[in-house]
Amino acid sequence: NPVATAYEGSVGINLRRFRRANQPGTPQAGTNGLPKHSYWLDIWLFVLLDMVLFLFVYLLP
Repeated sequence: NPVATAYEGSVGINLRRFRRANQPGTPQAGTNGLPKHSYWLDIWLFVLLDMVLFLFVYLLP
């Protein structure tokens, strides 16, 4: 059955990826389940976009 074979193959790939992600030395997720990612760039881009949008709306004729 090709569908069952494809499903078993995808499960095997996911298991290998899970095992590789949980090896020592790889960055682990935080205690709340979120990845350890710095969101400073996202915050600064949001502030910049917010200011640009404010000036655009403020300066509309």
